[in-house]
Amino acid sequence: MSTLKFYLGLIKLIDSTSRELGLDSLTESDRQVLNMLWEVADQNTARSSLSYETFADMIDRKGIIVSRSQFFKSLKKLEDLALIKRIDGPRSSTYQLKAE
Repeated sequence: MSTLKFYLGLIKLIDSTSRELGLDSLTESDRQVLNMLWEVADQNTARSSLSYETFADMIDRKGIIVSRSQFFKSLKKLEDLALIKRIDGPRSSTYQLKAE
C-alpha cells in the first residue's frame, strides 16, 4: 500500500508542477517526445538530434505508439511553448532544450 501512496503522491506533485510551469496542456505524446529529446540530448549542451525514425524505434521498445504526424505536432507545440528551439535551419532535426 505504501508504494501506491507514493505513486499517487508523485502524480499529484507532477500535476501541480506541470500547472505551475504552464505545461498542463502537454499531451502524453508531447511528453513522450520531450522525454526522448532529453534522453538523447548531450548533457553538456542540451542539444538533441532526433528523427522520427529514431524516436519511433526508441518508443517501440517501450511499447508506446506515436504517429509520425503526432510526433511533428508535438515538436511544433514544444517549440511554441519555448521548451525547445530548432537549430541549424527550419528542416533540421537538431534542437536545443530549454536550459532552465
